[in-house]
Amino acid sequence: MNPAQDASAASARAGGAHAGVQWLRAGRTSDFEVGTLGASVVAGRRVCIGRLDSGFFAVDDTCPHAGGSLAGGIVQAGQLICPLHAWGFDIGTGACDDAPGCAVAVHEVRTVGDEIQVRLAPPPPGAARPDGAHAGETA
Repeated sequence: MNPAQDASAASARAGGAHAGVQWLRAGRTSDFEVGTLGASVVAGRRVCIGRLDSGFFAVDDTCPHAGGSLAGGIVQAGQLICPLHAWGFDIGTGACDDAPGCAVAVHEVRTVGDEIQVRLAPPPPGAARPDGAHAGETA
């Protein structure tokens, strides 16, 4: 299985976490060439969307380590590399090999015509909050 298929399969396995959650518009397929990343705000939450040869993936856009936008990074060997400190996040699981316990949420993705839709997963423990602090910290 390739990385985007891994991400889709992981999202499907996490179906319980997505049960009853609606599909939300996150962008247009025509806005993404293969190999590109972009950020979108979906229901008030920043999401990084990537397009690989195998399809689309979506994860939280905010790095839980340094608060940077992951959409400014690159994808290498199934890892989304943060542009600030080069931490890698698995696009299928959201896990960070550089810091066990640190992760970003992986969102289910589908396309309907030219529309990219996501079902938002809950933020993982330790994820960055919109105010830049991490879960469990005070701003």
